Amino acid sequence: MNNQLGLRPLAILVCLAIAVLLAGCQTLKTMVTRDTDKPQKEESEKPAQLATFNEEGRLKVLWRRNIGRGIGTKYIDLTPAVTSDTVFAADAYGMLVSMRRENGRVNWLTRIGKPMGKGFMNVMDRSDTSFVTGGIGVADGSLYVGTARGEVVALSAADGSERWRVVLTSEVLSTPTTSPDAVFVQTSDGNLFALNREDGTQLWVFHSQIPLATLRGTSTPVFDSGIVYGGFANGNIVAIDAASGELLWEQSVSLPEGTSELDRMVDVDGKPLVERAAIVASAHQGSTLAVRRSDGQPLWTAEVSSTKALQSGYGLVFLVTEESEVVGLEQRDGTIAWRQDGLLRRDLTDPLAYSNYIYVGDGFGFVHVIAQSDGRLVARRRVDGTGIQPTLHQVDGTVYVQSKSGRLIALDFERS
Repeated sequence: MNNQLGLRPLAILVCLAIAVLLAGCQTLKTMVTRDTDKPQKEESEKPAQLATFNEEGRLKVLWRRNIGRGIGTKYIDLTPAVTSDTVFAADAYGMLVSMRRENGRVNWLTRIGKPMGKGFMNVMDRSDTSFVTGGIGVADGSLYVGTARGEVVALSAADGSERWRVVLTSEVLSTPTTSPDAVFVQTSDGNLFALNREDGTQLWVFHSQIPLATLRGTSTPVFDSGIVYGGFANGNIVAIDAASGELLWEQSVSLPEGTSELDRMVDVDGKPLVERAAIVASAHQGSTLAVRRSDGQPLWTAEVSSTKALQSGYGLVFLVTEESEVVGLEQRDGTIAWRQDGLLRRDLTDPLAYSNYIYVGDGFGFVHVIAQSDGRLVARRRVDGTGIQPTLHQVDGTVYVQSKSGRLIALDFERS
């Protein structure tokens, strides 16, 4: 009798555990099959099918290297850094690797932290534990990486040893930028920090007011000739004295329009283009604006919008629109010189302008080469089965791309 009574609570617990597991399995099934229940996309909403074209060369893979666990499922602009003889790459879960630039052989690897554990009671939690979200910045023997925990970590480029670590006000979603004395870091709550390069102490901070609804991401600040330029979620770009933190000027790229907070989003998420006499920036759902470097006064406006970094060459400004159209604008007045619409809705990366060409990756693992002169397609190659990370790099003619699966690939373009 006593034995039967003693077993009854255990039996109840077992039954409850089985019920929870069955419910969890049903929930997991709903998560997996949910996409199949969505209405089919209209033809006009689907990614463009790749058309044939007259190839003028080929992309050759020089080497590949897997980097940790990859990027994960979140939107993370985590891209490699390249110096004259070394490539540095990270995954989103804390691994950082140094490689020889010519062949991808590993010099060293280290960890900058560990993903947050989910605990025994959260076995059904399928959330992504990635936390490395910003970087990699490199300058004068140091590397700089940002995290979703608001950390900025400085490491030695020679051996990966940690030099300092500070915690800021919010997650760091873009690459830290450096001057001879400071590291400039933008956080998702609208702050731009200047940190001492030696020990990470705060030199100054610029605060911007952020709207209720913003895109996930921030612009990468640009340092040039003693001034830091930054773009913010309120649609503005600013010029700040790098030494003192004094605001020199502020200019609106696009003004919010519409009745809903989503309609009114005008984030400047792409890295501004800094030219000799002008700054060019673009806003989400807005326009592209060129202003004078000296005082921020508008020079021209083009009715095309982008959330990607801008590039230039041959008297043109190159941008990738939010529909993944590649556009060339005249630098002098912003008129459209050409459009390449053969890659629409393929989730293109930032453009990389080098030599006579523009390189872009897409969300399906392809790298495309486009002529700067008229926007024609020149070459393409699929280098991975997952999408390409937003920023491509080039040193001495070799282009480095990182895929969302974590694969780092070195490419060379050979003309036919």
